[in-house]
Amino acid sequence: MKPLLDESEVAASIGELSDLRKTLADEIKALGGSMKLLSKQTKVQVKALQIEMKKTEKEYDQKLKKLEPKVMEKINKIQEKRNEEITRIVQKYDRKLRALHQQRIRAEKALERYSSDIERIEADIKVARENKDEASELQLTSKFDVIKKKIPLLDKEIKEIDGELENVEDAKKIEVSKARAKPNDRVEEAMKCLRDIEAAKEARTRMEQQELESLEEMTASIIKQIDAMIKAKEAALNEIDGLGTQERRRKNALVYLSIYFVCYETEDGKRYVVYPPSSIGSMGIKTKLKGVFGAGKMKAFLQSRSQAMATLLDRLVDLTQENPVFEKEINEAGIEANILRTTESKVGVKKGLTELKDEGWISESEFQILNERV
Repeated sequence: MKPLLDESEVAASIGELSDLRKTLADEIKALGGSMKLLSKQTKVQVKALQIEMKKTEKEYDQKLKKLEPKVMEKINKIQEKRNEEITRIVQKYDRKLRALHQQRIRAEKALERYSSDIERIEADIKVARENKDEASELQLTSKFDVIKKKIPLLDKEIKEIDGELENVEDAKKIEVSKARAKPNDRVEEAMKCLRDIEAAKEARTRMEQQELESLEEMTASIIKQIDAMIKAKEAALNEIDGLGTQERRRKNALVYLSIYFVCYETEDGKRYVVYPPSSIGSMGIKTKLKGVFGAGKMKAFLQSRSQAMATLLDRLVDLTQENPVFEKEINEAGIEANILRTTESKVGVKKGLTELKDEGWISESEFQILNERV
């Protein structure tokens, strides 16, 4: 019987599929390279913008530093004149207040004297009545009536003085307040040049910050699109690979190993460190001395079980820094696998910190800081 498929047709189809697979693989590689290049160039531009922002801040700070002494000297003169004017106002009203207080004291003393005279005259009238001395009684009664009429007048005078004292105090406060407010306009005018520089600094900084954020957002958007294209082409590539039968490797096995992947983030950027499967070493006097002089304690603390594995895992750091999509996936996985997400893990970490402190790996102050952050 004649074969249903011609061998040459099959070979041609396989060749076309191979060419298509190669094209897809090349395109995936090219897109990955473009993504890495874009990410790298963006980081360069971001770094340049950050340098420019620091330069801007320094430039405006120097202007402010140069101008501030002159402005402050002018403000001090304004304040000195204001203080002199306030002193004159206070002295003027204090003279009025002293005169009124003296007047009140005189009235109070007169009132006390008349009150004492009334008590004495009343006693004398009583004695005159007992002695039936009508002339003395009449004379004393007349004197008593005269003095008694003066007391309400003195009370009224004291009240009037108190009212005048209150009015003078109020007038003093109002005039002092006006004097204090007057130079504020002149102070603000003197400060205007500083305010203008600060406003210009803030406007330029905000503009540069917006440019930085716009660049990062645009890069992220483009990388996301490239990543979608890569995934689509990878899916097509997987479909092509699925048409054949892959030879199984019998000598390889999938092994799960615990590693620690750490991200240190500062204003200057991110730094990644990977700790491969390790055994815990003991800390001798040499390591303690290294710790004192600033050498990393972790390398002495965690001793790698396999140098080959450690070398392989170092590529993980390079790949994370080179591939922003992979970096995003690693960050998401790190958040998901964060050892501080559960209460049980936190308890274990705190217990471990206590043991590290007891063995001398960390100081008491380091223990307190780390324990508070867990």
